[in-house]
Amino acid sequence: MILKELNNNKTTLSLLDLLGKDENALSKAFAHLLSSDQDCYFKFLHFVGVTAQNNRKNFFQSKIFIQLG
Repeated sequence: MILKELNNNKTTLSLLDLLGKDENALSKAFAHLLSSDQDCYFKFLHFVGVTAQNNRKNFFQSKIFIQLG
């Protein structure tokens, strides 16, 4: 499931599109947060050791997806 395509500023899905009735709902909600909030995305990247500059161009050119199933 692709949450944010290349060359877009944010996700095109709503949170309700992502949440289900299974154990993956929390992961889906977190991925949605990363794909809709640029500051959150870059803070998470820095937390896991990725040094990327927080700017509109870098976020615009990123792709965020989750694997279902």
